Amino acid sequence: MRVGFAALVGALLACRASAPFPASAGVPAASPAALGFDSTRLAGVVDYLRGQVDSGAFPGAVLAVGRHGRVALLAAVGRYGTDDARPVDPGTLYDLASLTKVVGLTTACMQLVDEGRLALDAPVRRYLPEFQGGGDKERVTVRHLLTHSSGLPAWRPLYREAGSRAAALALADTTPLATAPGERFVYSDLGAIVLMQIVERISGEPLDRWLARRVFGRWACPRPGTDRPRPGGTGSRPPRPTRRSATARCGERCTTKTRGASAASRGTRASSPTRPTCHGSQPCCSPAARGTRCS
Repeated sequence: MRVGFAALVGALLACRASAPFPASAGVPAASPAALGFDSTRLAGVVDYLRGQVDSGAFPGAVLAVGRHGRVALLAAVGRYGTDDARPVDPGTLYDLASLTKVVGLTTACMQLVDEGRLALDAPVRRYLPEFQGGGDKERVTVRHLLTHSSGLPAWRPLYREAGSRAAALALADTTPLATAPGERFVYSDLGAIVLMQIVERISGEPLDRWLARRVFGRWACPRPGTDRPRPGGTGSRPPRPTRRSATARCGERCTTKTRGASAASRGTRASSPTRPTCHGSQPCCSPAARGTRCS
């Protein structure tokens, strides 16, 4: 089955029933056949995802499938969280946070590798002398950070421990290794924070500016909503993170401040949107949507 664009909001998603596409989203609906999809196979995807929710793989999800700016399927299934029985609907927003590691940070690293400015097997300390602390940190390479095999722990509560961006980065840089480099795979937010500093150190500019200039701008996505790390948001699991919604077309994206929500793929809670509105090809939000910031 050919899929032109498929938004799997919340990683592996599931659907309660095929729900109507909300008119406010601005993307028209179409029959699966009109877009070249097999409606039976689409229904099978919905059944599969519903089964994953029933099995406890994740609490709930939203699925959208379409082509050429039209949507053939938009459906929602499950609940907000393992401890929240509210049903998910097609307008539910999920935190897409870790996508920036792959789409943004990894791309920036490999661009620098292509330019000969970053060596994958070079020690991290070549680029970031501040990378100190317990364990064999002198053996940690850039490749270790990219493959989550550096030995750094998964995370630490920087939002509680640090009062500024500089303090948070210093804590990340001096966190002792939990295991020897290359010994284990542990998905580490701290490793991504260290990589971000390497990119900024080599490029001489903040990561968000590099990505806007070298990555998203070239994809005709001039304002993708990339945020620079800030106090209280650097690290993982801040108490009140920023939640994001992405529309079907590149360049139409708004961000919404909400109180608790996180990705369905992590088995945690989704958020209730404040209905940000985007129009045309320019990112913008309705003035009536208080607390909504346009990216």
